[in-house]
Amino acid sequence: MNAPADLRGYLLQDWKRNAGRPQMQLLLVCFRAAQKCRAGSGPVRALGPLFTLLYRWPVLFMVGVDIPVSPRVGPGLAIHHGLGIIVHARTRLGGNVTLRQNTTIGARE
Repeated sequence: MNAPADLRGYLLQDWKRNAGRPQMQLLLVCFRAAQKCRAGSGPVRALGPLFTLLYRWPVLFMVGVDIPVSPRVGPGLAIHHGLGIIVHARTRLGGNVTLRQNTTIGARE
């Protein structure tokens, strides 16, 4: 699991790229926080599975976006029209990537 080293910087860039789309801003705040919890240590890591569940279920059912906590995602992720976005758990996305509706990104086993 690779959480961003500079969580605040990642969040600010994600927030800016998704200006005017509060659902996507909230989705990415929860995504980054879940990554940080799962990669942390001690009590923070213990919250990882709970936070992941609280992130995944609402996001999948309310916004239609299936992005697990494990993909490596660079700063500045923008999500336009989130419905139908699926990202494989072992995917690596660079910085300033834009995902649009009905996009599937997978990884070959």
